[in-house]
Amino acid sequence: HLLSVKRGDLTQSEWNGNANQALRPSLDQIIDAYPSRLPPEHKHLPIVICLVFGGDMADHVRTSVAGYIDANTRPGRRFEIWNGDKIAGMLLDGILREDIFPKPLRSDLRKALAMLDDPTVAYGHYARLAERLAEAAKSGPAGAVTAARQLSLATWIVFVWARDLGNLEAAYTASELGVLHAWELAKPHIDGSGREKDALDQVLLQMINLHLTVAKDLLKDRIAPASGDRDALASAVRTRTSADVNLALFEIVGRVAMTSLWMHWLGKRPELTSGQNFDEARRFYAGLAMDIVESNGCLGLPIADQQAIDVALVFMATLGSDLDPSRLAAWIETMVERLVFAMRMRRLYPGASSDYRDWLDPPADDEGFKRATVGSTLIPLLAIWAAALDLPRARARLATLRKDVLPDTTMQMWLPDKDSETCHYLNTREHGHALMDLPIDPAGRALIETVFEACASHPELDAMSAMKTGFWPIVLVASRHWRRPMPPHFYIGSMVDPATVGEPSPMTEGAVQDPETRAEAESPQASGDPAG
Repeated sequence: HLLSVKRGDLTQSEWNGNANQALRPSLDQIIDAYPSRLPPEHKHLPIVICLVFGGDMADHVRTSVAGYIDANTRPGRRFEIWNGDKIAGMLLDGILREDIFPKPLRSDLRKALAMLDDPTVAYGHYARLAERLAEAAKSGPAGAVTAARQLSLATWIVFVWARDLGNLEAAYTASELGVLHAWELAKPHIDGSGREKDALDQVLLQMINLHLTVAKDLLKDRIAPASGDRDALASAVRTRTSADVNLALFEIVGRVAMTSLWMHWLGKRPELTSGQNFDEARRFYAGLAMDIVESNGCLGLPIADQQAIDVALVFMATLGSDLDPSRLAAWIETMVERLVFAMRMRRLYPGASSDYRDWLDPPADDEGFKRATVGSTLIPLLAIWAAALDLPRARARLATLRKDVLPDTTMQMWLPDKDSETCHYLNTREHGHALMDLPIDPAGRALIETVFEACASHPELDAMSAMKTGFWPIVLVASRHWRRPMPPHFYIGSMVDPATVGEPSPMTEGAVQDPETRAEAESPQASGDPAG
């Protein structure tokens, strides 16, 4: 096979015009010169000259190309046209060979690709593929390396196909899950050395880089242009229910905030990024999150308590990027006002249920309301940040709501426990501590004291592998992916000393404790250049 390769579509200029290295002169050179250069042992073999271009052939060029091929075809010499579709098919056939993807994996991957128009179904097939690879990795270090590389390749294929289809939803959720699986494959070898460890570290960084590439294509290139227009993103959600709009937009701002935190992490890892400056990207994504919040009224209050993780990520990203803290304070005030109204009216309030039907129409009768509000992580989150940002009206409104409307609700936060290292990343089973009966009072002093003391007495977060090695965003990725509350360890150290509650808060200056201080161990050394 002799190939002449051109980028993009084959136009008249690219075929036989003024373009640099037009295709027809290149083919003439192949016909005139290359056959004479063949080794003697290959001269008896037929020659296939391939016209390779990544796009399509313009209609007015097709006749010229067909005439050229007819005029130059000889016994032992023929031509083939490899356009974008042909290349994509050959690529898929090649990577789905038995020696690269065994039959069960090929089936899952094909199903995931076929269902990219339905991201939930496509994600399910990808998740099954990842689980099969995790099982295969148990055979030993070599098996883990093979599984990690197969996972990376499968994720790239999903991304490329989703990008061509114009729907990156499945690619985002799959790459996010892929990062978590890559961490699970790499973490048993963190303290090791040798070729297998280096290979696993490299694949992990490749997966992070791929996930951030997907995030950029989705969030910066597709979401950001509409972020400043009033309710533009809300109007773009294809649904007839306000609940779906609310769920979709909180999902978006959670992703944007998580990307900002990834940029913060990359900025602290010059050895992995060739010294690139990620400060601008960190501020861009944090600002984008607040732009979306301020432009879409449906983000005034979540409809489910499990959305507290998205709210917490925006809090962290905003104040960690030196944005005007008054923007965040205004959002908290808005959420508190709407929360009080929704709870008193028993309409579209953020309940503890994970049932979609309860999100559409929360129970309003006494028994149903009590069941739906049995616990809350959102209210303590709002209360503690209202205390840290010195928002006395918000604190007072939450305290009154707690006393008059929600006296039986368990105000709680989630803390990792000794089982979290095993269970958190892939959500294999329930784990962690529930910090319950948190005080919600107008001052906020008791709440900050309680949470601070609980975090100090439960240091299990710092013992998790992602924290010890400096890969702390992976803990937050898992929390966001599996809808688990953010451990308050990430922000409690940045809040005011309990003795100063009620005075101007240092957090109003945009100072957020760098999570790097929680993990001083060196990160795994690996080659790669993650970029957002």
